[in-house]
Amino acid sequence: MHTKLISLLFAFILLHTACSDNQSGFSPACIKSVNIPYSIKLGQPVTFEVNYSIDTVTRQFSHFHIRQNDKDIYIKVYTKSAENDPGADMFTQLSNTGSFSPSSTGKYIFHFWHTESSNIEAKVLINP
Repeated sequence: MHTKLISLLFAFILLHTACSDNQSGFSPACIKSVNIPYSIKLGQPVTFEVNYSIDTVTRQFSHFHIRQNDKDIYIKVYTKSAENDPGADMFTQLSNTGSFSPSSTGKYIFHFWHTESSNIEAKVLINP
């Protein structure tokens, strides 16, 4: 029993370490601009396009991290190390599309991560 507990604890620590940002090679991108609708009907997703920059051509889009706090939606773009493909042209200005499905009507405020101290904000009205 004691050995199983230690094994589970070790597995948890290993999994936690492997998934943290510092260990996995993920890093946030600096969002420069956002295209997002001013209003939509409930039941439709809010689709947004973000334009962002990365510091090096050896990075590529990884994923969106979307966190909701009531009607405040926080969005961050993450990049990861790119595969070294000498035939691929990579640029430091990139764009990707994401979406969010609101669960109720009202005014939502989308906060797109720009830097540690600032966000780009956009308000979207969700109509019945």
